[in-house]
Amino acid sequence: MDIYKVYLGLKMGKTKTRVIAAKITEPLMWAIEQYLKHDAHVSLSDFLRDAIREKLKRDTPHIYQAMLERAIETAKAIEG
Repeated sequence: MDIYKVYLGLKMGKTKTRVIAAKITEPLMWAIEQYLKHDAHVSLSDFLRDAIREKLKRDTPHIYQAMLERAIETAKAIEG
């Protein structure tokens, strides 16, 4: 299975999602807004999802790999 299709499937809302909330300081929000103005992220949500994925991949590659494997299994189940 093509991992990019899995990624697109996850982005297209074909899997269950959960909402998370976090408080951040004004200076940090300002920095994020500046970054978003100069980067290709469509929205704050896209930025946050990408940042979380990058952190998992960098700091805990085994957890990141397990997440991808779960995504592939989910995509296979959706495809039937």
